[in-house]
Order: sequence, then C-alpha cells, then structure tokens
Amino acid sequence: MGNQNKEISVVTGKITKGAGVVSGRANDSLYGATGTIRRQIPIFMSMARAMGNPMPSWFPNVYKGSLNVDIGNATFDILNPDWEFKNLTWMYMDKIHPKYKGKSMDELRKDPDINRIFTALGLDVNTMLEEEIITQLHLKSENFKMVRGMIITSNGNLYQCILYRPDPATKGSIFHGEHCFEVFAEEIPAEQVKEGALVEILMSKENVVFSE
Repeated sequence: MGNQNKEISVVTGKITKGAGVVSGRANDSLYGATGTIRRQIPIFMSMARAMGNPMPSWFPNVYKGSLNVDIGNATFDILNPDWEFKNLTWMYMDKIHPKYKGKSMDELRKDPDINRIFTALGLDVNTMLEEEIITQLHLKSENFKMVRGMIITSNGNLYQCILYRPDPATKGSIFHGEHCFEVFAEEIPAEQVKEGALVEILMSKENVVFSE
C-alpha cells in the first residue's frame, strides 16, 4: 500500500522471483551466466561520474542481481530520477562471428578483424573495448532511470537501494509492468530478501510517487 507524507513516498512490497537475466541465473538467457548488470555497471558508473553525480560506493557489488519487488495493486511514477541514461547501445560480439565467443579483451584487441568490424559499424574500437561490454550481439538502444532510496526488511533493518527502471518502450519482453519493479541494494543477508519476504521501499516524494 502506498503512503505519502510531506517528504517520503513509502510502499510495501513482496520479493518475487525474477527472470534471472540481470544476475545471469537464467539457464536460457541470451546474456549468459554473467547476466546483464555485470557488463552494465562500468558503463553506468562512468556516465554517472561524467554527469557529476557518481553512483554510491556499494554499487559495483550489485553484480549478483536485482531484487524484484511486487507492490500489489499500487503503482509508481518516477518524477525526477537521480540518474537517467538515454540511448545506450550495448555491443556484443559472438553473433558477429562465433570465433569471438568467450574471448578476453586482450584477445579481441589483438584480432586483426576487430578494427575493421567496428569501423564498418561506425564505432570506435578502443572506446568499445575499454568499456568491456563484450559477449553477444545486441545492437539496440535502451533508456534507463534510477532513483536513490532505502529498503526496510521485515526485521527492521535499513539498507540503501536504487530503483532501477528500464524504459518499457526500449526494453521489450523483460519489462516488469507497473506493479513490479527492480531495485539494486547494498548487500542484504539472503534470508531477509528471500522469495515472499515483505519489504518497505522509501523514496523522496520529489523523485517517486507511489499510489493505490
């Protein structure tokens, strides 16, 4: 249930099982065992620094995956994200040619065909390889919004979190809908966020509004 006061938007939700795409736990994931967020972390952090609004110090450790929070009949609206990343295009390699599957950055840099491929795509090879976002082909622009917040577990412990919202217009089939969202959080003991656990999410009302 959503609850508003002068400063804080609060919603109670239930931890639900996700698709395993972000964490890499899904056996049939296009993105493999490392998932999506491990590749995206350095990009988000680099862009946030360039914006003058660095990600929190715990953010690099969220590679284990996101928490999926079902807020029942409530909905939410992001009014003013702390970070907004637009038109990000991920570049993955092994569908360009099977020989690139599982290759390290050093191996890719030494490959004589790599520069030619990136040039043909209108991309700078050094920039792309420095970001280390290589595994599979996915040439599609995506938008993301992120908002700082806090998560309170059922035993009353308080943790920092970030509401992570891929734009449904650019995300496609992985989009969760208006009653469920993903959060990244500093490390929380697994028993506090197991499937079915109740949590409260707190956000600044200037950033996010929850409603019935």
